[in-house]
Amino acid sequence: MNQDEVITQQPNAKTPVGKKIGAAVLVICGIILVLFVVSHFPNRRSSGKRHPCLNHLKQLSVAVRMYCEEHGRPPDLNKWCDQIMPILSFSTKMFVCPDAPRQAKETGYTYGLNPHFVIGDSRCVLLFETNGGWNKSGGADMMAFRNHGGRQKWSSVAFADGHVEVIRPEDAGKLKWQPEDVNSPNQSR
Repeated sequence: MNQDEVITQQPNAKTPVGKKIGAAVLVICGIILVLFVVSHFPNRRSSGKRHPCLNHLKQLSVAVRMYCEEHGRPPDLNKWCDQIMPILSFSTKMFVCPDAPRQAKETGYTYGLNPHFVIGDSRCVLLFETNGGWNKSGGADMMAFRNHGGRQKWSSVAFADGHVEVIRPEDAGKLKWQPEDVNSPNQSR
């Protein structure tokens, strides 16, 4: 028996044994992929709506930062929504989290402005989810964690450097709300 005969006798994809091994590997890979997806997205309905909310905050934060650059100062707290709306030609829908409860959508808008933000500070909150109200501004006590339904509780936050994150209630105390919060536990961001 020469070497070519030995090689052809081993299972490959064309032999019944090779086909079974290939199918088994595919099935195992499929099961692992399904388990990975299920474990990382426990509430698909809620996580699917997270992205439009983060996108809204990202666009609003760009508009606030553009306003600050154009005017040399932050927008007025009692009319910040009105002042940034023309910058990027927003509709009022941009100020509403798509997943907010119906009552929040009916009573107003779901994002608030941190009155103490410093543009460019990657740790300082600029915009955050709140429970409705046009031109709302304030701090941590106004954050809403139930806008997204389901068992997951989280809130979307835009930071003063323009990035956005999802924050869980237990991490809200680590957020930086004022420039003086230099001892914030979130310094190593």
